[in-house]
Amino acid sequence: MDHNNVLGVVLAGGKSQRFGEDKSQVKLGDKILIDYILSEIIDEFNEVLVVSNNSINFKKSKKISLIQDFKKDLGPLGGVLTAMKWVKDNNKDYQWISTFPVDTPFFKNQILKDFLKNINQEEENFFLLNQIILDTIYLVFGLLI
Repeated sequence: MDHNNVLGVVLAGGKSQRFGEDKSQVKLGDKILIDYILSEIIDEFNEVLVVSNNSINFKKSKKISLIQDFKKDLGPLGGVLTAMKWVKDNNKDYQWISTFPVDTPFFKNQILKDFLKNINQEEENFFLLNQIILDTIYLVFGLLI
């Protein structure tokens, strides 16, 4: 598999109804939450798309683009749909979208590296990888069609 065909997408919708404020901007230690996930994934992709309905601060990079949901109130799946539409509207050649929630400060890029390493389009149509880090389960899955 050509990993250049994968677009990294951070889902940072910003509604955070139960949390009470935009989670992406909450400071944990010396960084805001969005910067934790960006720092773990930025080197793994040619481009990273951040989908947020708010004007937010984050680690700046030429590789990162910020866009809003094209249709509001669809939750995380709306963010995925927005990323798919962005790929099409911008004539990008991405075959895959890898999504990351903004509120995962303990996610490590080794999970992503293991996921990408285990993809084999010719043998499996579905695969699942899970890892437990600090009592948080990260499920990574893919459906190949």
